[in-house]
Amino acid sequence: MLTEPAISDLGDLSQADLIALIQRLSEEVRMLRAEVHRLREELAQSKKPPPTSHNSSQPPSRDWKADRPQRKRHKKVGAKPGHAKAERRLVDNPDKVIDVWAEACPKCGVGLLEQAPERAIRRQLTELPEIQPVVIETRQYEVRCPGCQRLQRGALPEGLEASRRFGPRLEALVTYLHHEHHLGFERLCGVMRDVFGTPLSEGGAVAIVERAGEAAQPEAEAIGERVRQSAVIASDETSARVHGRNHWEWVFIG
Repeated sequence: MLTEPAISDLGDLSQADLIALIQRLSEEVRMLRAEVHRLREELAQSKKPPPTSHNSSQPPSRDWKADRPQRKRHKKVGAKPGHAKAERRLVDNPDKVIDVWAEACPKCGVGLLEQAPERAIRRQLTELPEIQPVVIETRQYEVRCPGCQRLQRGALPEGLEASRRFGPRLEALVTYLHHEHHLGFERLCGVMRDVFGTPLSEGGAVAIVERAGEAAQPEAEAIGERVRQSAVIASDETSARVHGRNHWEWVFIG
């Protein structure tokens, strides 16, 4: 680093040396000002609260969360003192009963199957039945009319029309999962495959939902007419994606 001349020596410098000295000092001042500006910004940032979902666009999932107090491993179960014990009520007519008998005494080995039980300890658990799809096949037998010689066939029952590939209950479930639980078609098909054992393409799911919309259209129009005739109408809206485009979905309540 160059040593700057003392103020008392400035009078001995030539004009060229003075100009060079001023330029060098001016550059150092510029650098020092930039450094001061940077340090002030760092100090200001350090005084600001950390970004959260409340003071910035940061999503709530990235907010810092304090550790929960560690729970005791051997927590006492049951009702708290002063509270009545709540138990799940036993069903009067269970679907399946499994009798468990004591076969022999573990101490002396005496057989116990012939002894009359003093009491029966009842416990119940609720389980879902094994879910397997039911495939329904219709067979329309054609017969030739002896009078007009034309082939005739019986009418298919309601819900088993020739245009259907899925039954009404399955289509109702697909529509329910899509509209009420907002499952996308890819996840919806995964649920039908993994939970219900029913292969379903995304195109098939879309067709099911569209048919449900067509079936509900008359009732929707009737509801709309009742709303239009109401004295007071409340409304709300939200965005929705339809065929890859943004739409606005409005709700009117009479």
